[in-house]
Amino acid sequence: MVSTHPNSILKHLSKSDLALFEGALTAKSFVHGDILAPAGSPIDHVYFPNSGLISIVVPLKNGDVIEAGIVGRQDVFGASAAFGAKTHINSAVAQMPGSFSMMKATDLINAAAKSETLRRDLFLHDQFMLAQAQQSAACNARHDITQRLATWLLRVRDRAQQEELALTQEFLSQMLGVQRASVSIAAGAMQEAGMIQYRRGNIHITDTPKLEQTACECFSVLREHYARAFRHKRFNLSHNAPGLSFDNAGKLACAVCQPNRTFSGSFFNLTGRSPRDDLERLDPPAFRLKN
Repeated sequence: MVSTHPNSILKHLSKSDLALFEGALTAKSFVHGDILAPAGSPIDHVYFPNSGLISIVVPLKNGDVIEAGIVGRQDVFGASAAFGAKTHINSAVAQMPGSFSMMKATDLINAAAKSETLRRDLFLHDQFMLAQAQQSAACNARHDITQRLATWLLRVRDRAQQEELALTQEFLSQMLGVQRASVSIAAGAMQEAGMIQYRRGNIHITDTPKLEQTACECFSVLREHYARAFRHKRFNLSHNAPGLSFDNAGKLACAVCQPNRTFSGSFFNLTGRSPRDDLERLDPPAFRLKN
């Protein structure tokens, strides 16, 4: 069986690992501004985006939020539960409308306890999310707004896998932690240079090579980090989303999801053993990736 799931993590699971998710996934849609997980809340569910984009943001006391990571079709959010995490460190907010496949965190914990290869992929992705936060901190401290905006647009395009981005200047200023006027000036200069077209809350990337030349090194650093981490995979980065469909009632469906499944009951680890314990017992070669 070959998975046609639109999420790259799920699509490239082995047949045996994919079988561990059978009956556990359900498809849900989201719109801009939806709060999927507030900071400090329990990690009850794990999200595999099929389309759209999710921002991991750091909330501040004055009401501002600063973005620390981007989650798209190549990613998973909440997978740290498989390694013992209990609560969300930061908030997850829908940045661009789309859909995700969701499962209970305990289902993922149980699946990870049964598969070394699944634990490896989840561990590597968790490392990439940490790399995003670290690179963002360096970028915010050292690079100018034009470089940062170019880098951010390219990162969003990569994670959402589309050239048309539904983003307002106000939202961009919040994510970058700068004044709206600064974003307006930088975006205006990019539009005059032919890199982007901006109108009514939509940004269309028109000249990717020129935008990449404007961006700071943070874009290529993060892209290369992800490529190294998952070089044992063959991710399809096309902009299409195979495996998504709508049923006759207009409900969202995907190749391996149960759209109408509901969650209930207490959460517990059926194995009685933490995947973190398994990970700590693994020899280092278990996480070496073969060329």
